[in-house]
Amino acid sequence: MTDDIEMAKNKMRKNKKLLKSERRRKALCVVLAAFCVYFIYSIVMLRINISKEKKQLDELNLLVKEQKYDNEELERIIFDGGEKEYIERIARQKLGYAAIDEKIFVDLSGS
Repeated sequence: MTDDIEMAKNKMRKNKKLLKSERRRKALCVVLAAFCVYFIYSIVMLRINISKEKKQLDELNLLVKEQKYDNEELERIIFDGGEKEYIERIARQKLGYAAIDEKIFVDLSGS
């Protein structure tokens, strides 16, 4: 009878150990799943940030090209002595000015 009791106790110990190892395994799976979710979230957020930064970089590169073009045009005007023509063109294009007896026709049809 003591053998039966000892066997039952040993069986209970083994069951407790199995339960503990099963709990540890489940906890480890939960931790690994949480890490995977965090890792995937981090990668997605980094990709989004990289995309935004690339778009901003492209816009800045475009501004740099435009500024270089403007600088080259100004240098050309300075060296060629065409300052008067440049001033007239800017007055017409950006400020909407016209010569004294000049008539300006505006197309209102939108085409």
